[in-house]
Amino acid sequence: MKNTILLLIAVLVFFPIFGQDLKSKQDSASVISYYDRIMLKANIDTRTDSYLSKSLNSNDDELNIRNNNALKMFFNLNYRFLSVSFGFAPEFLPGNNDDQLKGESSFSDIKFRLFFGNWIQELHYSKVSGFYVVNTGDFFSGWQKDIDPYFQFPGISITSWGGTTGYVMNPKYSLKSLYFKTEWQKKSSGSFIPSISYYYDHYSLRFKEYLGSDSIENIFTLSSAISYYYTMVIHNKWYVAPYATAKSGVKFSNFKYNRSDNDTAESHTYFTIALEGGIQIGYNTPRLFFGSAFNINSNWYTSSENNRLINDKIYGAVYVGYRFNAPKFIANTFDKAEDKLKL
Repeated sequence: MKNTILLLIAVLVFFPIFGQDLKSKQDSASVISYYDRIMLKANIDTRTDSYLSKSLNSNDDELNIRNNNALKMFFNLNYRFLSVSFGFAPEFLPGNNDDQLKGESSFSDIKFRLFFGNWIQELHYSKVSGFYVVNTGDFFSGWQKDIDPYFQFPGISITSWGGTTGYVMNPKYSLKSLYFKTEWQKKSSGSFIPSISYYYDHYSLRFKEYLGSDSIENIFTLSSAISYYYTMVIHNKWYVAPYATAKSGVKFSNFKYNRSDNDTAESHTYFTIALEGGIQIGYNTPRLFFGSAFNINSNWYTSSENNRLINDKIYGAVYVGYRFNAPKFIANTFDKAEDKLKL
């Protein structure tokens, strides 16, 4: 709850900056607006967090760890200037109930996405804990897949706070039609979207039962990116929308070891590279819409002379949503909020 409140406060701070460009009530030659309708969307995806530690100058075994959440659920609520997304990994979904082999994992994700004319503002919080070693067989001879338990790190917890600010360079292109679902792109179009991202990540690594030590790493990452999105409209209701992103940045790391005999601390600066891409295919009507998406996100950086860390996220998703007219009391409440915030 504390993190949700902080995100809401940040939302209100950003509103006055871009508020004069927020309203997009009128249809245009390229875009249909659903500004006065509430949008509800649910999707299931295969998003996973995977980290690979790879030695660059030796034949040592790679260490590949992953959280044990095969499927995740996300719910979205969009109306006027507010878009809220909440994600979690329920135990009843297939692949989320094999704790005996891979250990317990937890996942939570909260995202606010705001569109101010051509500007995009995203605020994000996530937390994942509980990992297992995917390549356990490389470290334990005789280990049998799907029979023996994987080696597990229940003490790894990663919490992330951050955001992204971007700008859609083509005013005839609607990114809202893909992510906000409060508009529909009538004509095929694309746009370059430059952006900056800023994230603070807290890694809690509790290994005393295995290595005799605990550690904490705090990382602040600042990066810039250039993306290209394209939406191809087919027969007025279907669309295919690929995108690609190249990103580079810098990480400022503070690492603290807590051993029984002494404590040590280290500070490092790393340069990062990331590539992202994906495609979304869907169907849209003024009320009902559905579709699927595939995404890949790979980040890597060299953490020492001989070691490279890679964080990969590869996932597919299916979604369905519905738009309906907002009840009068909700519309009136948002009218008052917009007037008060000068939107």
